[in-house]
Amino acid sequence: MTQTLHNLSQLIEQKREQMIATASKYGIENDKTLKCSQELDKLIWKHQKAQQSKNRDRKEPFTLSNTK
Repeated sequence: MTQTLHNLSQLIEQKREQMIATASKYGIENDKTLKCSQELDKLIWKHQKAQQSKNRDRKEPFTLSNTK
């Protein structure tokens, strides 16, 4: 499933808020908080990869000029 950068940004923000709420309720070393943190890491990684791919697609292909 392909997710847009905008959708990933929204998911990251939601997961970040969930992690903060979970940490406030259970503590930062609780398994629930750590799971949220790991899920947030995965979303951030996906966003970075999607951004890199987008940037790569924007670049013009490299061509060698005719030199003599």
